[in-house]
Amino acid sequence: MSITNRNLRIVGYIRVSTVEQARHGESLATQRQRIKRYLELADAELVDVITDDGKSGKSLDREGFQEVLRRLRNDEVDGICVSRLDRMTRRVRDLIMLVEDVFVRRGKHLMSVAEQIDTNTPMGRAVLTILSAIAQLEREQIAERVHEVLQEKIRRGERAGSIPYGFVLDPSDPTGKMLMRHPGEQEIIGVAKGLRGDGWSYHRIAEELTSRGVQTKKGNDKWIHTSVRRILTRPAGWRDAG
Repeated sequence: MSITNRNLRIVGYIRVSTVEQARHGESLATQRQRIKRYLELADAELVDVITDDGKSGKSLDREGFQEVLRRLRNDEVDGICVSRLDRMTRRVRDLIMLVEDVFVRRGKHLMSVAEQIDTNTPMGRAVLTILSAIAQLEREQIAERVHEVLQEKIRRGERAGSIPYGFVLDPSDPTGKMLMRHPGEQEIIGVAKGLRGDGWSYHRIAEELTSRGVQTKKGNDKWIHTSVRRILTRPAGWRDAG
């Protein structure tokens, strides 16, 4: 235990469902006592113990736990202590979210008796670093999967989000997903590509399209350079003119 915990104000959180209590015998009273002893050894102050009785750990939507989060986010306490991590949640994804939002971004402390985690120690902070790295990996994998799905839609000529400049929905497609070229807009794309090839900046191209009275996809008369850049730097797969 670290003596640097001396000034920490910690809220205890205990939870049990009827099935878990019968199966494991870890009653609310047992959890409360473990947390109390742990924080005494850690030299941290136990300011309150909040309870969720008969609540599942599959969801964070529990009255008691939401109160704990409120106190943490409002800086009323410095951290939370649980008898086991699964008292907070049984879902790894929810645990990672809590680690990032509460214990890393807000700098709050997490203590767990069973896992011997104390994020006010070097080892405890290492655990948070590992969990944060897992969260980052998961986000990147999700983004990669979304990108792959969008790219496949693009290759099939399907709509992927808003209808891009140069295309319209194919009226002959009953699903309302397939796109077809818009001849007038494709011509403008060709002009913009030509100007870009001549060394024009995106700002200058936007000004030129505006001066010609060309309307944007939303019907605006004024073009901005970011719109021009987005059209001319689409990912591979878009079947633009030129």
